[in-house]
Amino acid sequence: ELLTAFHGIDDHNPCQVSDISENNQITGMAEDVNGAGKAFLWDVSTGMVDIGSLLAKGHDYADPDDIFEVASVSSRGMALNDNSQVVGYSFNRIGNVYYHMGFIWSQTDGMQALGTLGCNDADKSWGLDINNSAQVVGKSFTNASGEFHAFLYQDNSMVNLCSLVDCADAGFI
Repeated sequence: ELLTAFHGIDDHNPCQVSDISENNQITGMAEDVNGAGKAFLWDVSTGMVDIGSLLAKGHDYADPDDIFEVASVSSRGMALNDNSQVVGYSFNRIGNVYYHMGFIWSQTDGMQALGTLGCNDADKSWGLDINNSAQVVGKSFTNASGEFHAFLYQDNSMVNLCSLVDCADAGFI
């Protein structure tokens, strides 16, 4: 019943499902008519809702003289909980630099950036899973080590899990 009700943004564009909740809500990424991936939340009663993307770092959309040209702005929902909160990442390209920023989304607060573990060069973080207490796990690039580290995000704060355990010895790096 659920699968026959689910469909993408339209019948002609690709759609990828990442997760399904106990409430039969679905998240993932659906391509729009311009080929940009859009994170979505879907359920039987509301259908597919585009939950948006984060703005590109260093780009002022309101300034017509801004020299940056955003080649693409996309987002992907990776996981959701039973409270309809979605985590994932928004990604965009400015020139030859790619930016990835993890997000948490809720109907109340919209899409909020998770931040990074110190990387400010080309922001790179990914929200990968969320529980019903709104604790988010993911990975982030760090300037200090030049590696990806696992993180826990809760109460608007990101904790580097590799500061609690040697991630290299545990096989996480």
